[in-house]
Amino acid sequence: MTNTFCGYYAQVVNRDPSGSPMPISSNIMKAANIFGVDVTSNLLGLDFGVNLKLPVQGERAINKLNNTALEGSVMRVMWSQHDPTARKSGIGNVFVKNLSAWIDTIRLHEIFIEYGNISSCKVQMSEGKNMGYGFVQFESELSANAAIENLNGTTIDGKQIHVGNFVRKSDRIAKYTNLYIKNLDVNITEERLREKFSQFGEITSIAIMKDDDSNSKGYGFVNFKNTEHAKSAVEAMNGAEFGFKNIYVGRAQKKAERQQILLQQFMERPNLNYTNLYVKNLDPEVNIDILKAKFSPFGEITSMVIMNDDSGNSKGYGFVNYKEPGHAKLAMDLLNGTELGLKTIYVGRAQKKSERKLFLCRKYEKRRKETLQKYKGANLYVKYIHADVDDDELRSIFSQCGTITSSKVMRHPNGVSKGFGFVCFTTHEEANHALITLNRCIIHGKPLYVAIAQTKEERLAQYQSQFFQHLSGAGNTSVIIPAGYNPFSYEYHLQSLVNSPSKAGLFQGGVSNEVAPPPWQALSAKLKEVVQAAAGPTSSSS
Repeated sequence: MTNTFCGYYAQVVNRDPSGSPMPISSNIMKAANIFGVDVTSNLLGLDFGVNLKLPVQGERAINKLNNTALEGSVMRVMWSQHDPTARKSGIGNVFVKNLSAWIDTIRLHEIFIEYGNISSCKVQMSEGKNMGYGFVQFESELSANAAIENLNGTTIDGKQIHVGNFVRKSDRIAKYTNLYIKNLDVNITEERLREKFSQFGEITSIAIMKDDDSNSKGYGFVNFKNTEHAKSAVEAMNGAEFGFKNIYVGRAQKKAERQQILLQQFMERPNLNYTNLYVKNLDPEVNIDILKAKFSPFGEITSMVIMNDDSGNSKGYGFVNYKEPGHAKLAMDLLNGTELGLKTIYVGRAQKKSERKLFLCRKYEKRRKETLQKYKGANLYVKYIHADVDDDELRSIFSQCGTITSSKVMRHPNGVSKGFGFVCFTTHEEANHALITLNRCIIHGKPLYVAIAQTKEERLAQYQSQFFQHLSGAGNTSVIIPAGYNPFSYEYHLQSLVNSPSKAGLFQGGVSNEVAPPPWQALSAKLKEVVQAAAGPTSSSS
């Protein structure tokens, strides 16, 4: 008999949100033929991977089980894509945007399945909310093209959706079609803008942004069908006169991308070209004459001002502008931190609001990285936190394990708990003790999940490493946790908590750490039973 590998995964969704699945131990995984389990971030469900001997068994299981109920929950069953090159090739990959808020992954799958076999499908979610776009990967390019041709521009659940080939970010940057136009004369209409730019090629859409009174905001967008036409328009029109103004024309960028470019430009900008200085912490008795006497020895001053309030009193800061950049730098170097009147003044380069914001962002990011490095391994990520638990109670729960530097329950803008937070200890040893002691402890009827906090980059690198280890056969018993946290201690904790006697009474006020039987254990056994029944015998006959 040929031992053909046939992998597919079943995702159990819409389960009881009070359930709290945990990664399974190697013995249970082997018994249930499950190579990975995870709580998905978007649908609050479980992913199970199952190995079968023949592809025909997988076909039967998919046909019989997809979108059926298991223990009151709906399953999505599809082929597991084990070839990373196939997934990353982009073949058959479709991007869908402008989705209704009511469309979830299952609904998206139902819409697109009639055009061909689907390898993967998801609606992008953030904090449980549909972000309005998603992805569908077909097994063939032919199916993808059919879906694009038939669904692009159609109205689904009250919204006209856009369906097109998925394009990677690097390719989008190199092959842009959408242009950003600014410094537009207020009298320029969309018709005139189209007339001006249509000479370069076919335009698919055009828009001038307007305020609440329908007046032009002075900028807009022109989207061409062809990349080369867009580039030609940039070369010809950037800086050209249109109406009574010289317009700016460039590739349209997302806000985050623009901020990153501005930050890079700011960091690389030489600091020798400034002439204007910002002076703060001025004594209320300091006037223009005193300020001038302090700064004039360093060079010719073209202007200076002390900012006053409506009553004419000093606000405690002002500006001094020199004629030569070298004089400004000399004054800053020698006067910053010196006394003027009864106060020690600050002297620095005057910056625009946007520059200050970028500088502060850079400073914050640097401080954040330094803090992460300082407390690396000492910061814990805690989820499944009850809605009634606040920062103080979270600190109280963990304080038995060591000295806490900070504790924070993350909240929505309206103050409602997001159900997760962070607890930072002074040492790695204290954090590890808290992880061993409190992971899976029941707090207000919910078992806590505790892990070492990781950056997004660390989680991504770890997931990729685990995934490829599994593909190579090196990780048959490892737990795969997409976008999750370090699983290094899970199996140990599971065994120790299940086998050791309960330590009830560890906390006061009705809070205990008794461990309930893991809910996925019965579910995995039930799943194996229904899969075996649906897959049928190993013969190729149906």
